[in-house]
Amino acid sequence: MKPGLKTHAIFDCIRSIFQHSREHPDDPQRSRKDRARKLMTQMVNVLGAKTELGSPMICTYLLRLPDHYTNRVFATFYWKSFVAEARNYWKADGESLDDVKITLKKGQNNVVGISPVEDYIHRPTQLEDLSLYDWISLCEHVSNKSSPTTSKKDTGDEPIKLDDLDNDLEDRGDLYNFSRDHPLHESHHVRMSPDKDKKVPNFVGGMLPRKDRGDREYYCASM
Repeated sequence: MKPGLKTHAIFDCIRSIFQHSREHPDDPQRSRKDRARKLMTQMVNVLGAKTELGSPMICTYLLRLPDHYTNRVFATFYWKSFVAEARNYWKADGESLDDVKITLKKGQNNVVGISPVEDYIHRPTQLEDLSLYDWISLCEHVSNKSSPTTSKKDTGDEPIKLDDLDNDLEDRGDLYNFSRDHPLHESHHVRMSPDKDKKVPNFVGGMLPRKDRGDREYYCASM
């Protein structure tokens, strides 16, 4: 689909319709409502032709149907925040730390700043062996209010094997509590999807560093 028209192009289309209406007056016997409807129809037709939108596309939007189809679901992954957090851990005292962006979230009785990095750092004990890639693909941060009837898994200290975890996740309603160090431990939890619903991480926030150019240290830290 082509990008939308610029503002000046939209007004130019509308102006041309009004000019044509003045040069070719409509039947004076028609009501103002009918004449206004005709003007609006002409404007829509002209704008539709300018943007080169086909009838199927217009109907898709009017019926609120999906405008694209894929056989995969994607999960947005802001990879730079994780790299910055990892680099900050190894920096000596006095060195400037890399910025880590946070999002304001509402807890039970307060508002706290949190980033997706903290979700992974303070992930449930049962998922401590889960790689970052699998975490992005399978897990999501969910408010307790969004699924009050779903059963939760207690975050005991006893680790479980990944094979057992795969069998346990057949029921997609299983939830896991964050560790107690997580700022939203009381108000949010982790929902882990089964493998059949695994998402594909979409790396956003900039191009991944290359091995053959740029900052070698940053490349190694990212990898």
